[in-house]
Amino acid sequence: LKELAGQPKHPARVRIAAAMFQSGDKGSGDLFKGFLGDESVSVRREAVAALGSLKGLETQPLYLQALGDKDADVRKLAREVLKTSKDPKVQKALKDVLALEVDDLLPKLRDRKTVTSASSQLVSLGVDVVPLLIERLGTEKTPTGQDGIARTIFGLRSNKEVTVALRAGLKSKVKVVQGWSAFLLHFSAPTPALLPTLAEFASSDHQILNAHSARALSRYKSKKATDALVACLKKKGTGPNATRLVSTAISSLQRQDTPAAAQALGALLENPKLRKQAEAALKRMKTPEAKKFLKPDTTSKS
Repeated sequence: LKELAGQPKHPARVRIAAAMFQSGDKGSGDLFKGFLGDESVSVRREAVAALGSLKGLETQPLYLQALGDKDADVRKLAREVLKTSKDPKVQKALKDVLALEVDDLLPKLRDRKTVTSASSQLVSLGVDVVPLLIERLGTEKTPTGQDGIARTIFGLRSNKEVTVALRAGLKSKVKVVQGWSAFLLHFSAPTPALLPTLAEFASSDHQILNAHSARALSRYKSKKATDALVACLKKKGTGPNATRLVSTAISSLQRQDTPAAAQALGALLENPKLRKQAEAALKRMKTPEAKKFLKPDTTSKS
């Protein structure tokens, strides 16, 4: 082993050093600091993976070194080990590194071409990124960036800690955090507590979030939810976002499938611009109230 260890570029140099350490040559443990700074990413990955087998070696400084590696896999291996530590210094280092991971990927969440990949990378970091992502929701200025952050949180929604963090977000002083928290929570259950926030954002000027909130309102059958969707229809505005909001509100009224929703859609039949959409929505509804607004020949075809 010592003869092989004398070859600094040996392809198995990490395993050789580990075997020497396990055989009693404690000095070989010093080689791992160099391995973690090696120009070869495969060597660095192999080195951080081998640290767990080196019983008796002080590995915490080496894992902290690996946290700063430019390779995501090396950082992930180090995080998985260090996250069980109670050492305040380690916990701070973990939080700082996660913040860097989030901030490095945030620009990619704003780009529709890279959002899927960036979101997957953040999801792979685990539930610990959620509090940081919720913080970033409050400071992110672009609707597409916020949508990318929300998509990432949605990808982690199966963890109970995410629900806890989003419930805390409902009490945030930052309005946009409240809105996204309510929208993401509605997937778990359309609870009445979310309705006021969803109604507020459905009629807001926030691109993307207003349409998302209007879509979420379709799961509520109350008059308050219907009134909120009607407010979306009456909202003044032009452009693609306004058109999308109106279409979403009509679709949500159809999904509510209540007499009040049918009446709201029936009132749109007097609007030449919205008549076709409203009529199509009424045809798909099962409530008898919807049929009252359709002509006999139209009703029979449906």
